[in-house]
Amino acid sequence: SDESTQKVADVQNELINQRKKNALLEKQIGKSKIEQSSKSKGDGLPSRSKKQSGRASSVNVASSIRDSAVFGEMDEDDLPQNMNLDELVTTLEIQKDEIDSLKGTLKNTLKAKEEDLRMYSQMMEETKTVFLQALKQFKENDQGT
Repeated sequence: SDESTQKVADVQNELINQRKKNALLEKQIGKSKIEQSSKSKGDGLPSRSKKQSGRASSVNVASSIRDSAVFGEMDEDDLPQNMNLDELVTTLEIQKDEIDSLKGTLKNTLKAKEEDLRMYSQMMEETKTVFLQALKQFKENDQGT
């Protein structure tokens, strides 16, 4: 039981760390998006090309997750500064997949822990019943003698 409790705690910590990384990646994506839009406006090009609109939709998905992400103290130095928007989006998607995997692992671990607790409680009830029956029988035999 201590092992499963530790496993749950480890998975929860990993999930929190992944969410922190996601938040940082989303921040990088936002910066890259701003840089690209300022570059394209400076060049007199339309603010979004066809290639950028696909990226923008990924950024919108990322920003919707940002609201639910856990923000922690991570340095931007954890990410390379030369990553382009595509790399950031890909890294973010990988992080999301890892989070989903960790959530599944956490859910399975919690289910196993609940099942262990249920079995333990059932075993304790059965043991209690057997003990009380044996005690009752012992008292009957003791009084009968």
